[in-house]
Amino acid sequence: QRVELGELWALWLVILGNSITFLSELRCHCIRNVRRLMLPKHLANVEIIPKGPHCKAVEIIATLKNSQQICLDPQAKWVKMIINRILHSDFPLVQLKPTIN
Repeated sequence: QRVELGELWALWLVILGNSITFLSELRCHCIRNVRRLMLPKHLANVEIIPKGPHCKAVEIIATLKNSQQICLDPQAKWVKMIINRILHSDFPLVQLKPTIN
């Protein structure tokens, strides 16, 4: 049976796409962090990614109400206060992502 070149090419693209997706999960998402004060009313979602084999730092990714994503500085006092307040309330704004082991 003969395999068409187009079928091999399509298979290669699927494998390559899956590899790129997998490899992108094995690195830090945040290149630089925002330290400036961001009012909670502008936040739609906050995702906390614990440090792990993929990244040596805790990453806090905020999605603003205009759909823009920014990385918050986990060491900034205001970020710590907001995360603490959200974690100790019933406010469903924070998502905790498990680490990849």
